Amino acid sequence: MNKKQLFLIFVFFIASTFVYSQSGNNIGPVVRFDGKSGGNITKIDMLKVDSLTVTGGTYSILSFTFSVSNEGKLKEINAISGKFSPKIKNLIASVTPGSKVYIENIKVLDKQTKKIFIEPSILFTIK
Repeated sequence: MNKKQLFLIFVFFIASTFVYSQSGNNIGPVVRFDGKSGGNITKIDMLKVDSLTVTGGTYSILSFTFSVSNEGKLKEINAISGKFSPKIKNLIASVTPGSKVYIENIKVLDKQTKKIFIEPSILFTIK
C-alpha cells in the first residue's frame, strides 16, 4: 500500500467518523429516575420524583411496572405512562429501610420511527 492510498483511507475514516457522530440519534433511549439508574436512595428523595425521564432522542415512555419488595412481600403496579400515579406514590410511602424498589418492563416509543424499545430495569435499595 502506497502513501497516497494510506492517506485516502485515513481521510475516509475521519470523514465517516465525523458523519456518524453528527447523525444525532445513534445511542437509543436512556431511561432514568431523577437522573439515576439505580443504587441507594431515601424514601424522601424517591417521593420527590413524579416521573421517569428518557433522553437520547424523541422518545416517550409508554409503560412500566413499579414493584416493591418490602418485608418479604412483593407489590406491583403497572403504569401506562412515565408518570407516577397516586398508587405508586402510596407504595413508595410504605417502604422501609432495606426495601427493594424495581422499575421494570420499561417500554419506550421513538416518536419518529414508531419503534418500541424495552429498556433495562432500574433497581433501588431504600436507605
